[in-house]
Amino acid sequence: MLLYSSHLVHLRSPGILKRRAAALELKQLTSRAEAGDAKAQFELFDALSGTPDSWRGERWLKRSAELGYAEAEAEMGYRADEADNRQEAVGWYRKAALQGDVRATTQLGYEYLIGEGVAHDSLKALWYFEAGAQKGDHSAALELGECYLDGHCGQGEDFGLRQNFAEACEWLFIAHASEMIRRAIAAFKRTSLHHSTSKPEIEPRYS
Repeated sequence: MLLYSSHLVHLRSPGILKRRAAALELKQLTSRAEAGDAKAQFELFDALSGTPDSWRGERWLKRSAELGYAEAEAEMGYRADEADNRQEAVGWYRKAALQGDVRATTQLGYEYLIGEGVAHDSLKALWYFEAGAQKGDHSAALELGECYLDGHCGQGEDFGLRQNFAEACEWLFIAHASEMIRRAIAAFKRTSLHHSTSKPEIEPRYS
């Protein structure tokens, strides 16, 4: 007969297990990053963000971007944007977009739309928004839908775009559907995390 009592039950804390797993993962990432793996360098930056070692993560981000990793290039673009260095930002976005990074593609659309870091060009803005929307970016789909709804993008200069309510409705629907799906996935992950950490694992010991 298996008996459970305070001295026979071993409580294995999920928090301790997660910290051990995280430490092991960090060690493995560091090893790969030091070997020149650009993806690992970016993942190491992400892992160190918000920690006392975030300054090390920033170095890995720059190295990853310099090696041509698209996500790192896009992140460098965001950093440059936040520092009001628009031309540098556009340079990083363009490099990332050429590799298919959807966030950088959409961001280039915004840069051309508002004319910061590059000359204002609504036609190029439309092109980048369409490219981003076709890759599933809801922000790009929203901007594209509004362009077709208004018959122009941004400042309203005529470059041959006509109002197209069918196109507008299609892209606006996709934009809002994509955002709702994204929120649902995020909510599901939060719920799953709550359930997985709400109760400690009980591992019985046999006497």
